[in-house]
Amino acid sequence: MTLDVLSFLADKGGDPAAIKESQRKRGLSEEIVDEVVALYNEWIKCASAFCSWCFAHRACLITRLTVGFEVQAIQKQSNGLQKEIGLKKKVREGCDGFTLRGGPDQVACTNNLAG
Repeated sequence: MTLDVLSFLADKGGDPAAIKESQRKRGLSEEIVDEVVALYNEWIKCASAFCSWCFAHRACLITRLTVGFEVQAIQKQSNGLQKEIGLKKKVREGCDGFTLRGGPDQVACTNNLAG
């Protein structure tokens, strides 16, 4: 039978004394109950520290994500232009009239060749 870890914690509504009693009746070690509680408390402390670190560094993480999206948009824009230039070369048109307008959120390309 599986036990929920919260049943080991008195402050969470569990009854560690009943679990120890069950262990004693079966001839097993009661110290394991205290070990489970200690390991759970250590896990909570580590998880709390990790959450605090994430909260403190969220601005840095958000900035990295934003920059990543901007780089991705610029790469997409560049790939589109390279494809268009490749098509122009394939049909032997000039490729020197292309200009890039707008930022990463507004990609536009115009061909300034006359005719």
